[in-house]
Amino acid sequence: MVIGNICVEDPNLPIEIRKLVGDVMENAAKFSFNEVFGPLNRFDLLGKGKRLVSATRKYDKLLEQLMKKYEDNFDMLINSTGDEEQKDVMIILMEAYKDTNSELKLTRMHIKKLFLVSS
Repeated sequence: MVIGNICVEDPNLPIEIRKLVGDVMENAAKFSFNEVFGPLNRFDLLGKGKRLVSATRKYDKLLEQLMKKYEDNFDMLINSTGDEEQKDVMIILMEAYKDTNSELKLTRMHIKKLFLVSS
């Protein structure tokens, strides 16, 4: 539903996104108070910080590729899904992103975080 129009081409994409979001959430949840605010916080002794950064970068790269696909095929997607009920969430978000007259400016980072939080 969220990225349905592109998933027709690559049905493994939602599975990959869900896995990366799970990795980010799993690694982010493992930090204890002492690891974040304690005296040894900059050393990352258990490697949790590295794993979190790695998962976040992979997620960012995948979502950037997805957004690029939508941008490259934007006109075709809009024309093929002219009916409002046929648009997936990414098309609606990309329309808002491209709207220069929008009251609230939506950025690529906003879109990425929305998918991270809602997954």
